[in-house]
Amino acid sequence: EIRVAFALYNNLGQYLSTENSSIKLETESLNTNYTVIVNSPIITAAVYKESSSKLYLADPVVFTVKHIKQSEDNFNPNCSFWSYSKTNMSGYWSTQGCRLLTTNKTHTICSCNHLTNFAVLMAHIEAKHTDMVHDILLDVITWIGILLSLVCLLICIFTFCFFRGLQSDRNTIHKNLCISLFVAELLFLIGINRTDQPVNFYIYIY
Repeated sequence: EIRVAFALYNNLGQYLSTENSSIKLETESLNTNYTVIVNSPIITAAVYKESSSKLYLADPVVFTVKHIKQSEDNFNPNCSFWSYSKTNMSGYWSTQGCRLLTTNKTHTICSCNHLTNFAVLMAHIEAKHTDMVHDILLDVITWIGILLSLVCLLICIFTFCFFRGLQSDRNTIHKNLCISLFVAELLFLIGINRTDQPVNFYIYIY
């Protein structure tokens, strides 16, 4: 008499270390800083038989698992099993005897030639949200600073132009300087993000 038992653990993978796991990576992933995560439920399959003789599978076991985290930050799925020692109950994830049949963004189909504890391990890259926040803050600070500068320059130009008591050669130089700065900052503000269209220009010095 042979008995087969199956069990499914949805959250057990987060408690099993992936530190010493052996996974296969594609060549483009070797130079990337990544971590290994268990990105599927753990399927446990066991066979019980009354005799003490070993039981060998005639055909590999094929199973389909759903990814827990469906994100582009997770890639390179590996069909793995938890290999542990009965003496000290320590273990690690291994791909020996398991191979990947097919995968997509949501599911992975694996084939293994033994019955143990199966799961899909994937490489994970932390999204650089902090860099995005820094870029947004930098853009906001730049826009606010330039707009405030334009307002102040506009007030200076208005003052130098319409207050007759301030008319002098020195103030005329300051007025022209304010106008030049206003035009330069306005052009910078308009074209700060338009870097896809290069413009050729020449500077003539007399």
